[in-house]
Amino acid sequence: MDIQCGNGLWLKCFFANGNECGYPRPFLVISCNETTGTIQLLNVSSVLGKERKLLMDSNLQIMRHNPPFPDASFVKLDEVYGLDYFPKLINSIKNQNLLLEDELNKITEEFRSYKATNTVLKVSFSYQDLISRNNKLR
Repeated sequence: MDIQCGNGLWLKCFFANGNECGYPRPFLVISCNETTGTIQLLNVSSVLGKERKLLMDSNLQIMRHNPPFPDASFVKLDEVYGLDYFPKLINSIKNQNLLLEDELNKITEEFRSYKATNTVLKVSFSYQDLISRNNKLR
C-alpha cells in the first residue's frame, strides 16, 4: 500500500453531515489495514478564522502540522472516514512527507479516547464516489 499513516490526502468529497465539499480538502490518514485494504481518515481543517472551534472537545489542534499540512490545522475527532485503497489514491497526496510520528501518535490516542466516551460519525467513501469527484484519481 502506497498510502501510510501520517499522510495528508486532499480529496473532494462530502462531509459527515452530508454536505458536498466543492474543493479538495485535507484528511489525515490514521489507519491503513493491509489485510482488508482499508484506510481511515480524520477531517483536517485550517485554524484560520476558526480559532473558537479549538475550544470544542471534538477538535484537536495539530501542533506540528507541517509537513504534511501547510497551514495551522486541527482534526475533528467526532467523525471518521473510511475508504478502500486503490493505487491512484496516491495522486491525492500533495506532500509525500508524513506528519511527525509523535504528533500522529498523540492524535490517534486522543481519537481512541474520544470515541470511547463520545459518538463518532462513520462515513464511507466508495471508489465510485471518489473517482466521480476527483479527476486525478481516475
